[in-house]
Amino acid sequence: MCSSVLHVYAVICLFVCLTAINVDEAVVSQLVDMGFPRNACVKGVYFSNNTGIETAMNWVMEHMDDPGKFHHFLLVS
Repeated sequence: MCSSVLHVYAVICLFVCLTAINVDEAVVSQLVDMGFPRNACVKGVYFSNNTGIETAMNWVMEHMDDPGKFHHFLLVS
């Protein structure tokens, strides 16, 4: 992956980490129950715009090799 893409990804991750977000916890829990890492599930739900488990799971599976997949998000409870 080229360095400019990594830089953009890092900036997005930093922005998301500094911005409180809402995700559908039920979808996150279902994905975690399937064996996916929790933080990857949260990102999958967030980046698929809370549109459901299928789109979130697809996002997670497509991004499993991304750097930073285990970084935390700041969530609104």
